Amino acid sequence: MASSRGGGSRSGVVVGGLLAAVALFWPVSTVLFRMRAVPAVGAVDRADPCQLGRRRATCGDVVYTRADGSTGTMTAVQNPGPKGTPVDILYDPGNRDDERLNGPVKLWLGPALSLGVAVFLLAGVARRLFPGRPPDKT
Repeated sequence: MASSRGGGSRSGVVVGGLLAAVALFWPVSTVLFRMRAVPAVGAVDRADPCQLGRRRATCGDVVYTRADGSTGTMTAVQNPGPKGTPVDILYDPGNRDDERLNGPVKLWLGPALSLGVAVFLLAGVARRLFPGRPPDKT
C-alpha cells in the first residue's frame, strides 16, 4: 500500500533500514575494536611524498613494539610527520593485522559521522512506520 507522502512505504522502510544497518557497522566495529585493543607508541620509520587524490601529502611507515616484544609495522600512514615522530597506535593482540592510529579524530571521526547518518536514516524509517495521527479539526 502506497503512503500519502508518495512512494512505497515498505520499500522505504526496507531500504532505510538496510542503509542504517550498514552505517551502524563502522561505529559498532570501532567500539568492539577499542574494547580489545592494546595501546602502543610507535615512531615514523619512513616518510615520503605521495599523492592523495589531487593533493600532495606525506605517506610513511610507523614501527612499534607490541606487548609481547614483537615488532609491528603500519604501512602507508597518511601524514605521519617527519622520521622519528612518535605516533600513538592501537592494535588487536588477537589479530596482528588489525592496527589503527589512536586519537579522537583519527579513530572516532569517521565512525561518529557514520553514526549520524544511521540516526538520520533510522529517523526516516521511524517516520514511515509511525506516521502519527492527523491533527484534530475542531
